[in-house]
Amino acid sequence: MPRQGGDGNTAAMSVDRGLEYLTELVDDLGDLLPWLMIVKRAEDLRFTMWSRTLEALSGVPTREIVGRIGWGILPDDHMKGYLAVDRRVLETGATIVVEEPVVAPNGVRWLRTRKVPIVGPSGTITHVVGFCEDITDTRRMDALGLTA
Repeated sequence: MPRQGGDGNTAAMSVDRGLEYLTELVDDLGDLLPWLMIVKRAEDLRFTMWSRTLEALSGVPTREIVGRIGWGILPDDHMKGYLAVDRRVLETGATIVVEEPVVAPNGVRWLRTRKVPIVGPSGTITHVVGFCEDITDTRRMDALGLTA
């Protein structure tokens, strides 16, 4: 007969605290890295993380987008592209690098985004993580022929 209370509840609480700590750690790391970062759940492609650096660039508050897919917050034509790449990552299990636009308060910015599948203990993809680099200035310089 399973024991009630004591060790069982303590172990469950410990796991919950561990997961909470790990989530906070990932959020903090995402905010400290020089790249913009997003994390989406594989099951429904809802954002679970939107880094402060991405919030600052896009003007979209984290509290507004976490827990949502992005429709109604981000432009529909951009959403179609973002989700198509996310689905390709889920279907292939491969890391995909794309250049994609993001609407910012000062105009459209271009990001080079590396979307990476995260595989859980069961061997299935649980999340898609995006590491983004703002390449707007590089694209402008290329267009003007100012790069080597």
